Amino acid sequence: ITFSAGLYWQAANRQGERIAWLGGSFFDFNRPREGFLEYTDSRISGTAVVEGGVRIYEDREFSISPRILYTYSGSKHQLNVGAVTSYYVRAVPNQVAARIDFLTGYIPGRSGIAGIQLHRENFALGFSADFPIVKTNPANLTAFEVGVGLRRLVEHPAKVARQRRDRQQRRRRTGEEEALSQVQKGVPESPASDDAEISTENVKSEVEPKSDLRARIQHKQDSVIAQANAGELKQRGLVLETVELHFNFAFNSTEIEGASARYLDELAEVLKENAHLRILLIGHTDNLGSARYNERLSLIRAEKVKSYMVNKGVEPERIVTDGRGMAQPLNNNATEEERALNRRVEVRILYQ
Repeated sequence: ITFSAGLYWQAANRQGERIAWLGGSFFDFNRPREGFLEYTDSRISGTAVVEGGVRIYEDREFSISPRILYTYSGSKHQLNVGAVTSYYVRAVPNQVAARIDFLTGYIPGRSGIAGIQLHRENFALGFSADFPIVKTNPANLTAFEVGVGLRRLVEHPAKVARQRRDRQQRRRRTGEEEALSQVQKGVPESPASDDAEISTENVKSEVEPKSDLRARIQHKQDSVIAQANAGELKQRGLVLETVELHFNFAFNSTEIEGASARYLDELAEVLKENAHLRILLIGHTDNLGSARYNERLSLIRAEKVKSYMVNKGVEPERIVTDGRGMAQPLNNNATEEERALNRRVEVRILYQ
């Protein structure tokens, strides 16, 4: 029986590519006997491996990532230093269709390594050669390797469970909206509707004056309370208002400014005046980059809005955040203008 263990860390960019990594492994650290069927006192030496690298240069077409691999086994050391130079093939702006990696490496006192790899979304193909550099060694001859990799997206169980919860929530919201429609009867039209869209660059509807926002929310809240007291509503946690805030986040950005910041300032004041109100913030992204990265980015955007409102005096326990990534676009993401609309945070004002 042999025991091995390892630990690996990596940071990724929006395309899911590694930009920094560091890992270590230790093999056969219990020094098992070499023989399995026959008893022997000869034991296998433990092996330690450390690997790391970081991307030091990147533009739209190229990136360079130096890397190092150190191996220690049976009092023998081996160092492998090199770099990966990547060329990006783009079908559309900001979207990588393929990546070509040029691999170089050097093992001091032994050999050099050169290779090339092609990476597409669903497969990878590579070729490399290991050749002697310093001096000829009968045990150190030129070696060639060819590799092929196939991959497909696997739905994570947590993601499947979340999608199931989303469907259940949509069904519940259907009932809530039917009840809410009773509450909203007689509510006068306001300059900004329930699905008002606010942009830091192209404001589709003016940000509401604070008095209008306060009056509208108060009117809806009073209507809910009145109908609940009359026994006409049996549900709690009704959605008073849903607002799509198009923050016009720049590509890969989480900054809040302009009209969006002013709206959040007004909303924070309304929340502080109404203790029964809660906020659900749902972040969204465009379709550029990996699904995993965009889910994380969308949650960061929602958390950014939450942090902004907490700094304005709203209690953090009154704000819930969620990130949907690129799963719920408003359009087909066909143009930069459409992608900009999908970089947004959805705000739901709840009465509880």
